[in-house]
Amino acid sequence: MEGSTAVLLQYGIAGVAIIGETVAIIVLWKYVQYLIGMLSAEKDARREDAKETLEKVTEPLSAISQSTKFIADKLISSKRKG
Repeated sequence: MEGSTAVLLQYGIAGVAIIGETVAIIVLWKYVQYLIGMLSAEKDARREDAKETLEKVTEPLSAISQSTKFIADKLISSKRKG
């Protein structure tokens, strides 16, 4: 990097601008990678939360479904008898 920096500094202000832009690009690239990692971790946490919620909700919904089916069967059988 020092060799390329020395060559760029020979070009004066243009070389300094290129060095500055290179440093800015590297810093921004690292920051973007950091943000992508944070978003990925957040997405994984949300997925785990959704799995836990689904597990907690599935059992009561199954019981409600069975109860509703039982009531519907009773209503149908009472209409046939009546």
